[in-house]
Amino acid sequence: MMPRMSRGGVLALLSSVFLVMGPAALGCGSETLHGKDAGRGTGGADGGIDGGGCLSDLLVDWQIQGPTGAAVTCDAAKAAQVIVSIDGVNYPQLCPSGRSFGSQDLVLQANYATYDVTVNLEDASGNGLAVPQATQIDVTSCGAYQTPGPAVLVVSPPAQ
Repeated sequence: MMPRMSRGGVLALLSSVFLVMGPAALGCGSETLHGKDAGRGTGGADGGIDGGGCLSDLLVDWQIQGPTGAAVTCDAAKAAQVIVSIDGVNYPQLCPSGRSFGSQDLVLQANYATYDVTVNLEDASGNGLAVPQATQIDVTSCGAYQTPGPAVLVVSPPAQ
C-alpha cells in the first residue's frame, strides 16, 4: 500500500516540478506561430497555442463537378491530387479513384489569426485542372472550424 500524501505535499511536489521544468511541466510549448496575424493575441484565455494547449483545426471539403453540375470522379477528370493551401503552405491529398468528393482536416498553426485557404485540383504533372477556389477563415478562438461550403472544382471532361 502506498503512503498518502497530504494536499500540501502534493502542491509542494508540483511546485518543485514546475521550478525544474518550467512551463513545459504544464504542457505549455514554445510553438512557432504562423498565419498573417500570428503575432496577435498572446496569452489567450481559451488556452490556445498563444496560451499553451489548444490547436484549432480546419475541415476543408471539396467536390469535383462538370460544367453542368454533375459529379465527376477523380479518375474521369484525370486528377491525381487535391491541393489545399493555407497561407501559401500546400497540403496535398491523393484524389481517390472513383471518388468525386473528399475533405481534409488540418491543424492550424495559431488561434486568433486570419487564414487564406485555396483548393486546387491537379493532374499527375502538377497542372491545374480547375479554377482554384479561395476563401478566408477567421479563427477567433480555439476550436474546430470549417470552410463555408465545399470547394466546387469544375472540370471539363478530357477529350476522348
